[in-house]
Amino acid sequence: MKAFIRRSWRKLVCSASQMYALICRPLFYFCFAVSLAPGVLLGALLGWKAIFFPAAMPQIIWGLFLPLWFLFSCTLPALCACTMLALPAKYSGRALMRLAPVYTMQLLFAYAWALFLLYRFPPLFCVLSAASAAVSALLCVRYSAVFGIGCGMFMLFSGIWDVFLVFFSAGF
Repeated sequence: MKAFIRRSWRKLVCSASQMYALICRPLFYFCFAVSLAPGVLLGALLGWKAIFFPAAMPQIIWGLFLPLWFLFSCTLPALCACTMLALPAKYSGRALMRLAPVYTMQLLFAYAWALFLLYRFPPLFCVLSAASAAVSALLCVRYSAVFGIGCGMFMLFSGIWDVFLVFFSAGF
């Protein structure tokens, strides 16, 4: 088991370093900042509402939940999408047509979930947006892993988090 973990870790690090060497860094940073800006604003609004109007928000630990939501629902799909967009065309190939819309859709569903929570929509809307993001993330794990092992792992983590959000959203 120890050898398997070492081999997997080594393969992940080598894959990530090769991908980092190939990307156009200014384009990557620009795309990453643009794609995360709405998540930062929505996270700030949710935090503000949870601090100043605690009765209006569901009863959870917001100090822990908001950073996790931002990390798993916003940052991981944005990181994968920006990596794919910043690679030269000969390396991204057909994966750009398949995966970039899925990553973008995951970001939009994450932002929709936060807006539904912020404006106190019925829980069904939150459940549907989180379920759609979870299904799309878990279905694209294999294709993302073919593109890059790190992207596949990020999509798996994001999908598991979105499944958690489905159950969490059904509770309030």
